[in-house]
Amino acid sequence: MTTVGYGDITPSKSSKTEMVVAMLSMVLGTTVFAHVITAVMGMVINFDPAQRQTKQALVQLNDYMKEKRLPTAFRRQLRDHYKHFLEVTSVLSQTQGLYDQMPTHLRIAVVKKCFQHNLYTIPLLKRCEAHFHGLIAQLALLMKPARIAKGAVVVRLNDTQRNLFFVVSGLVHVYDPNGKLLRTAVDGQFFGEVRVVLWGGHALPCSVCERLCGPRHSTVACFLAQSALWTSDSIAYRSKIMARAGFITHLFYLSRGDFLQLRMSICSAAATYLEHRLKSEGSVQEWASRGEEVRVLVRALGKGVGRCVTLV
Repeated sequence: MTTVGYGDITPSKSSKTEMVVAMLSMVLGTTVFAHVITAVMGMVINFDPAQRQTKQALVQLNDYMKEKRLPTAFRRQLRDHYKHFLEVTSVLSQTQGLYDQMPTHLRIAVVKKCFQHNLYTIPLLKRCEAHFHGLIAQLALLMKPARIAKGAVVVRLNDTQRNLFFVVSGLVHVYDPNGKLLRTAVDGQFFGEVRVVLWGGHALPCSVCERLCGPRHSTVACFLAQSALWTSDSIAYRSKIMARAGFITHLFYLSRGDFLQLRMSICSAAATYLEHRLKSEGSVQEWASRGEEVRVLVRALGKGVGRCVTLV
């Protein structure tokens, strides 16, 4: 292609045939060259389809943020979270279908390989996995990863979200409605379990009943406390804590809906055991952060029960 018309052998200007042949040769050579380059580039691009789709997803995210004119700082947080999300999970849309088509023993092995540095490092989940093999593999399909910037609010006061958070790395401060520090969740710990597992018809932990009803609490007092939490919409659907990341934090979260789905996807005993561990190892301060609101409802329900007993 580079010698036709440009080398020592040139077409005669007086011969139209030679000029036509030279032009056709140049066009044909350019076409073949472009076809070869296109084929090579296609091979390079398709060599790593996941990386290609990740770049496309990030381009779409950037276009969306530009369209909505999001603030620069918020764009950076959203971009970092999305990169972390794609890195931990997968950008390939058929991943869930692949897991569903795997036999149980292979799915557990694959999930353990993919999540060995995050979910399998959480002590609570490791203890549950020891009793019910495959529980983490089922959780991994329901939980979602998140990257929280330093100082960002994870849970706001009176928020309606109902999520259970597991801290993989980083630090999260949990505060009560008055701004008092209740607990600090670090690597391997969890928070937010109250509003995820409380509303399952199970009794409150004894430590919580003692905190709400006094050291000489009875079964009736625990029932009244449970009923108070059930009947108060403001308690059931609004968060009474605030959580803020102290450092850049990586965590997984499980919604209330996914927790109920977990009950239906695995044996009930495994889900009940996980719920029991969350209650027994959770923060008593967070469980009892409802404070005076619960005590008022307990006293009100107690008076109602007393009147019913008197009538009977």
